[in-house]
Amino acid sequence: MRLKDTIKSTTLLSWVVVLSSVVLSWGTRVALADPVEGLVELPLERLFVPENGFDDNDRVEVAVHGVLPNGCFKLANSAVRRSDDGKIFTVEQYAIKSQDGVCAPGATLPPAMAFEIPFTQVIEVGQLKPGSYHIHYGTIREGIQMRNLNIAHAPSPTPDTLPYAAVTTLVVSDIFSAGSEVKVTLTGLLNSTCTDLAKNVIIQKSKDVIVLLPTLKTNEEESCRPAQRPFAKIVDLGKLPVGQYLVHVRSMDGSALSHVIQVGETLAQ
Repeated sequence: MRLKDTIKSTTLLSWVVVLSSVVLSWGTRVALADPVEGLVELPLERLFVPENGFDDNDRVEVAVHGVLPNGCFKLANSAVRRSDDGKIFTVEQYAIKSQDGVCAPGATLPPAMAFEIPFTQVIEVGQLKPGSYHIHYGTIREGIQMRNLNIAHAPSPTPDTLPYAAVTTLVVSDIFSAGSEVKVTLTGLLNSTCTDLAKNVIIQKSKDVIVLLPTLKTNEEESCRPAQRPFAKIVDLGKLPVGQYLVHVRSMDGSALSHVIQVGETLAQ
């Protein structure tokens, strides 16, 4: 299982962010080609990763969620530090603060730039051997937090163990009121005249991560020839408890789409 290396953030984050990840040995400082003025480490609100589901032929990726202090900050590089025994990872996310114009020291920010901006970003940890691992990350309110990660031996050498559909978009609201039905829409393409989307999308819920597995079925009564046909599928996740969730959708060839949603509260407090 892998998260895609691009992820839809909340609609408040309107610029495009280019993310670079590096894996460093324990205690190593983040390596930058040149010193960057205004570079700061961001405390995170949450890190999302399925405790189970990754195999040793997957590239493990985690999604981090937090807020930029205001409109003067832009996401910069991320870093993953690994302990000497290889079992503990520490994930860090950095941002750069602009020093010019309304962002200059002592300047007053206009209202449109004065408030926190939620972000969600994906950081690649890499391919891991079977076993149990721990991922640490720093938060604003609770200090250092930890998520567990279990890597299984892959049952097959291919990236996908199921015939996943080619999902191209995941459409879902950012915020749902408590007690409301959470529904997502998946769209994509079928690549032949004899394949269709399976009637039911497999749903796997693991704490705050919801994994959707849309698969294909073969219609043996149809002649099989190449053809691109669009599909759209609404998936009902039901009523979720108040909290933040990562909706993660598997797609063909090991790719995926993801989106963070909030049920019952605003994303930034």
